[in-house]
Amino acid sequence: MKHPIPTFFLLSLLLTSCVMGQTETATTVFKDIPYVQDAGERQQLDLYLPANYQEAEKPLPVIVLIHGGGWEAGSKNDCAPLVPWFVPEGYAVAAVNYRFVPKDPMPAQVEDCKTAIRWLRANAEEYHLDAGRFGAWGMSAGGHLTAWLAATGEVQAGCDVCGPTDYEVWWTDDELPLKNWGPEKLFGGSREEKKELIAKMSPRLQVTENSAPLMILHAEDDPLVNPRQARILAETLRDAGVEHDLRVFPAGTGGHGCRHFFDEDAKRFVTEFFDKYLKNL
Repeated sequence: MKHPIPTFFLLSLLLTSCVMGQTETATTVFKDIPYVQDAGERQQLDLYLPANYQEAEKPLPVIVLIHGGGWEAGSKNDCAPLVPWFVPEGYAVAAVNYRFVPKDPMPAQVEDCKTAIRWLRANAEEYHLDAGRFGAWGMSAGGHLTAWLAATGEVQAGCDVCGPTDYEVWWTDDELPLKNWGPEKLFGGSREEKKELIAKMSPRLQVTENSAPLMILHAEDDPLVNPRQARILAETLRDAGVEHDLRVFPAGTGGHGCRHFFDEDAKRFVTEFFDKYLKNL
């Protein structure tokens, strides 16, 4: 079975339709910034700042947006509709591209997200960013990357939207992901050959008492990522004493593209979550 790439483009359209009509604020945009030397398109980011960012009383907390697409498709442009959630609230927003599998198997995607964040921190003074207050939001494959960044402490808070959190459990729960996103495609080898890397790339297995607070959003009838992935991550965070907020929405609300991920309530409670851990430090 071919990977259902059109699904992710439909999600982007859904996200756009859900945030259209929101009050826009004046925004300064820096497009296609390379975060490594000799970067191609896949190693660039877009930075969105309040128009008056240079006059802000304090350096700005940052939200890093990480797109979905099965680690093999998608673009930082898919995240642009979320910018109006955060910039009017005094955040800087960075939307990040990363390399794709199978050409660049994991851990390339994690390394790219880490490198983008480190570039932003290294250039924080130029853009009036607060290097100590970084959050991440990601959906699907981006949710996995966000959860990993939070679990390993690369960011101070995260919002994982329907991302896989433990590969071995995911492959056991669902036949479809094993066909479309098996170890050879994602990791460049068999489960036995890549056993250590698979564990290292599973956010749930990286959780410690030092992991960052994490909001987890999922839908009960997600056909691509079983909601068990959300629940076992929340259980692991609870056992480690890490603050978290798990919300699993009922069946019939859109599955992997659940409309409640993007509605006005989500805008409110996601923003409040980031405010709690990034503005109130």
